[in-house]
Amino acid sequence: MANLLDLMKPEDRKAAEDAYEKRMAGDSSFRKNKVSPVAYLLAEFGVLYGWEAIAAAKRGYIETFDETTGKKTKLILTMEEVEVLVDAGNKVKHSDRVNHARGTSVAISTAMSKTPKTTFAQGMKSDIEGAKL
Repeated sequence: MANLLDLMKPEDRKAAEDAYEKRMAGDSSFRKNKVSPVAYLLAEFGVLYGWEAIAAAKRGYIETFDETTGKKTKLILTMEEVEVLVDAGNKVKHSDRVNHARGTSVAISTAMSKTPKTTFAQGMKSDIEGAKL
C-alpha cells in the first residue's frame, strides 16, 4: 500500500512533513486549516465511498472477488479515476439535494393548498411517472 506522502507532489509532501515536525515539536504555527490537494481528494473520496475506497486508492487497485470462480481480481485505480469518481459522487449528492428540496417545496405548497390532492399530484407528477416500472 502506498504511503499518502508518496502520492503528493514534492512541494506538498515537504509542506506536510514540515507541518508534522512543527506539530511534534509543539509549535502551534504549523499549517492550521491547510490540507494538501491529495489529502483533501482522498478525504472526499472516503466520505463518498467509505474507508475501503481510501485504502484502495492508497493501494492503487480495487480487489474484486468472483463468487462463481472463487478468484480475486485486481483492477487498477489511478488518482485520475479517483478524481472522476469524486466528481460523479458529488454530482449525485447535489442531485439528491435538489430532489429533496423539490420534495420539500411540493410538501409545503400541498399543505397550504385549497386542493392538496391535486397540488401534490401535479408537483410529484414527474417523480410518480419516473417510479413506474
